[in-house]
Amino acid sequence: MYDVLVIGAGHAGIEACLAASRMNKKTAIVTLSKDMIGSMPCNPSVGGPAKGIVVREIDALGGMMPVAADKTALQFKMLNTTKGPGVWSLRVQSDKIAYKRFMKNALENQANLDVIEAACKRVVIKDGKAIGVELEDGTFIESKTVVLTAGTYMTSNVLRGHTSTVSGPEEQRTVNTLSQSLRDAGIKTFRLKTGTPARIKMDTIDFSKSEPQPGTNQFLRFSETTKPEDVLPFEKQKICHLIYTQPETHEIIHSHLHDSAMYSGLVKGVGPRYCPSIEDKLVRFADKDRHQLFLEPESNELDTIYIQGFSTSMPIDVQEKMVHSLPGLENCVIEKYAYAIEYDAIDPLQMKTNMENKIVENLFTAGQVNGTSGYEEAAGQGLMAGANAALKVDGREPFVLRRDEAYIGVMLDDLCTKGTKEPYRLLTSRAEYRLLLRHDNADQRLLEKGYRIGLVSKDRYDAFKKKMDAIEVAREELSNAHIKPNSEVNDYLNSLGFEPLAHGCSALDLIKRPKVTVHGLAKYTGLDYENQINEQIEIQTKYAGYIAKAKRDAKHLQQMEKMKLPSDLDYENIEYGFRIDGKYDKTTGDIYDRRKIILDPYAKMVSGRNEWGKLPDKDNIFQYRSKVVISDFELDSDLPQKTDHGDLIIYETHLRGFTRHEASKVKHPGTYAGFIEKIPYLKELGINAVEFLPIFEFDENEDVINDTIRYDSKGNRLLNYWGYNPISFFAPKAGYAASGKYSMQNYEFKNLIKELHKNNIKVILDVVFNHTAEGDERGPYISFKGIDNKAYYILGPNGEYYNFSGCGNTLNCNNPIVRQMILNCLRHWTAEYHIDGFRFDLASILGRNQDGSPMSNPPLLELLTFDPLLNNTILIAEAWDAGGLYQVGTFPAYGKWSEWNGHYRDDVRHFLKGDLGFAQAIVNRITGSEDIYNPSNRGNYASINFITCHDGFTLWDLFSYNEKHNEENGWNNTDGANDNISWNCGVEGETTDPEILTLRRKMVRNAATILFCSIGIPMLLAGDEFCNSQFGNNNAYCQDNETSWLNWNQLQENHDMFLFFKQLIAFRKEHPLFRRASEGTPKNYPAVSLHGINPWQFDSSHGNRVVCIMLTGKTEDGRDDFIYIAINAHWENHRINLPSLPHDTPWQLIINTEFDDKAFIKPQNRPKIYQQNTLNARSVSVYNAII
Repeated sequence: MYDVLVIGAGHAGIEACLAASRMNKKTAIVTLSKDMIGSMPCNPSVGGPAKGIVVREIDALGGMMPVAADKTALQFKMLNTTKGPGVWSLRVQSDKIAYKRFMKNALENQANLDVIEAACKRVVIKDGKAIGVELEDGTFIESKTVVLTAGTYMTSNVLRGHTSTVSGPEEQRTVNTLSQSLRDAGIKTFRLKTGTPARIKMDTIDFSKSEPQPGTNQFLRFSETTKPEDVLPFEKQKICHLIYTQPETHEIIHSHLHDSAMYSGLVKGVGPRYCPSIEDKLVRFADKDRHQLFLEPESNELDTIYIQGFSTSMPIDVQEKMVHSLPGLENCVIEKYAYAIEYDAIDPLQMKTNMENKIVENLFTAGQVNGTSGYEEAAGQGLMAGANAALKVDGREPFVLRRDEAYIGVMLDDLCTKGTKEPYRLLTSRAEYRLLLRHDNADQRLLEKGYRIGLVSKDRYDAFKKKMDAIEVAREELSNAHIKPNSEVNDYLNSLGFEPLAHGCSALDLIKRPKVTVHGLAKYTGLDYENQINEQIEIQTKYAGYIAKAKRDAKHLQQMEKMKLPSDLDYENIEYGFRIDGKYDKTTGDIYDRRKIILDPYAKMVSGRNEWGKLPDKDNIFQYRSKVVISDFELDSDLPQKTDHGDLIIYETHLRGFTRHEASKVKHPGTYAGFIEKIPYLKELGINAVEFLPIFEFDENEDVINDTIRYDSKGNRLLNYWGYNPISFFAPKAGYAASGKYSMQNYEFKNLIKELHKNNIKVILDVVFNHTAEGDERGPYISFKGIDNKAYYILGPNGEYYNFSGCGNTLNCNNPIVRQMILNCLRHWTAEYHIDGFRFDLASILGRNQDGSPMSNPPLLELLTFDPLLNNTILIAEAWDAGGLYQVGTFPAYGKWSEWNGHYRDDVRHFLKGDLGFAQAIVNRITGSEDIYNPSNRGNYASINFITCHDGFTLWDLFSYNEKHNEENGWNNTDGANDNISWNCGVEGETTDPEILTLRRKMVRNAATILFCSIGIPMLLAGDEFCNSQFGNNNAYCQDNETSWLNWNQLQENHDMFLFFKQLIAFRKEHPLFRRASEGTPKNYPAVSLHGINPWQFDSSHGNRVVCIMLTGKTEDGRDDFIYIAINAHWENHRINLPSLPHDTPWQLIINTEFDDKAFIKPQNRPKIYQQNTLNARSVSVYNAII
């Protein structure tokens, strides 16, 4: 029986078996192939930022990786030397063949260690304990502990293009039964993905087109035991080279994204965020016109070059094009093609801090099986797992490193407490105490700990003590050395930019100054030491204050870490809040009240309103309760949406109202789940983007809290139905979930997003960052008032709330705290929920200063525009606010933002209604509103064209009511806009008059035709496509009833109208010219021209009610495309003459809204028009010719 049995001889397995055997445990390691011990299937290098410090830590604990890395290095380079020592890190380019040979020899010559070449079939588990392994030939190897370090070999698949091959890395075999034996024991596994780039024949590269990247010309090492004669001299070290991707490279990749295994749907696992494939980089960082690539040698025994930064899962033929588009590689020969590899990993949250599995006793895991990425991370884990397995055998205390003691401690704490959803990679930013975890002091932090448990030999420990004694002696000598202010010393200081000394001081005091070194002072002190002693003294002296502060912070953290949480704590049912005490003075805006329970503003789930409309207990002081979210529903396989911004057909809808009516016939009406059932309907209509009214947590029962419960005349309780009154910006609305009472709203909403994306429908959220539900001084005390009232809200000089939102308060968006919260919020929804875009309610408030005045360059808007994580996100502004600021066309857009075009809505309504003086305005709106949005600085997609939206009449009501009818809202019809630019066609409201109904239907078709034949992005209000009515209510914010709910019976009653909208949308998609996506225009014809009764004669006079517009471009197959839109807002017919076309080609009449249910003419029935045609009264005609 063995004490420790290690599975896998990669970097984790090597350190695990060597650590256990150094601790005098009978150890065995099982590997598929002895020749693959220490293999480097990816980048042939060791070290780098954070990772290099891990290698130093491994050395301090007696590990082998630093020794091997030093002795087989092709190049040494110290990184980040222009920054502080907290981020210095060594990196070596390794000889991958020599490295493997070194490690194989080390294992075969290690005492207490047997190397077994075989395949492990399964971990043998009995009574919840690992007792050994079964090999594929049936052999059972018994062991007191098992350390699993199988890397990427567990059920792995190699992926290229649309092909998946069962294989391990480097064409090695995989083992398909090992991870199943873990799952059978109750251990949770998940799929991860990593990849590697192509290898190129060195002599086929033109290095003259690259930038040489030499190493650092000084003696560098990972291991304290390495001597100068052990490493390659600088003049013999290899040179790496830098190149960049080219526009052609990007074009090839973009045109073949569908061929990538990552984007074709073949990959199920999650890839590394911090080492992404090249196609991933192009998608995530679309604003970058090039990416760095490094050409790195692999071995003195190989003639191949590794292209760092160019991993891919593209098919081989595409890889050829990609590689040959790179500078210097135009004629290269690819020795080995790139691939992605997908494999099973174990959820590290099932691991204890000593790396033992929580479910299976005596089973330790390390390396990529724990969800990490990188040789160094694996080696660090392997050493700790091997050591702890040995300690477990002896019944000794576990060996656990804290976050302030080692990067290894940071990594293991992250894995055990946070888990990972992607291949975990160590970064300096993960460590809170970087100044304590330096490259230079790893032995001071860890060597004695390693010695105490048997990892480090006595000889090594004695040498360390000798070094520390020498440092102390040197420090004492320098402290006692007195520097006099003579001319030589002052000349030295002057050369470094310092004032001359006025008084004498110790050498140690002088070393505190930047650039002053022990060696530089040697001529004045007579004291000089070995380089590493000088370096230690300089770092410890110059950074003494910072180091002392970091140690104090670490001590405070240790005190908090001593608080033990119960192992059976039910995190999913924890509800929490804050109490905050402080000054109370309303006149200064300070209203802290420790009696109140405050909602966490960053809570990802809120409890207390879990079921829609359920009356709360108003006397409960804990109304809104923050909850912990267990994020185990991932959108990993959710692919980026391919629809370009300009191709959007936006559908604005209320999530609950869309399916709440019984006529929807969905299983869970009014919920995220119910919406899923209607996705086929949206897809049939042609919608590719849904814009949801607010889904951030709000309180529909706010009237209960405010003692203002109201009812309409039918007995319906009036609620905050629309949701424009947020209480939390990070949590989805629980009441919209069928599973909300079980706190499953996050899962249900993610599932809706996933299903919409599967059907190529983007998701845009209407976000309200202009105010909150806390209202003014009369409003409730929920969150921000109690945290920092005067930071979060814009206040007047006496602490009063400015009300630019019309809702009682105004969020102080350009306060740095609020600004960062908004950015964090949008990042959260983008990263965690894969939201595609945001529409900002009353967005002008986002540009107001902290005193309420408008800003010319608002920091928040600039921050959102250029944030890299929001790079591909749709940003839409409602460019006005309730304080009178109206910025349509002047919103600070930075060339990226789109706007709800309020001018489009108003001008189209005026013209269709027959109002005079709008001929020029209507053609401006249809042709892209370039008078408002100059394409040269606003781009092609600034205008969101809409005629109706949630706020106002529906399209049917627009032509059924002259006046608003909001009596049921309870405000005596005083709420809502009075000027609706509507026309009832002769009778106010509902009627059975067939002539009026026919006219109304024609007016709806007129509006729809103009909307979808306009340049810009069209937005359709849900239900307009089947004549949905709100019975004249133009402000149904409180109507959670049939006033607001879509009545799906109307879809059947008005199915011809639905078909008309469907055909219109399809027609728009067929013609790129509507989207400014057309490549060129027909010869001698402008892209846009204005016409009237006669061609080329536009009448912009005040009395004109007939306008014609010709749009030209190219079809997708390159043919000339002509579209002629004729609009008659007059109540009489007009004869119009159409422009002549090349080669006497006739026009075809596509749409005539006069034709009622046959308004969209079938292809076989479309008349050919050569010159004249009748334009019917109050109608729109659309002609087309493709030549």
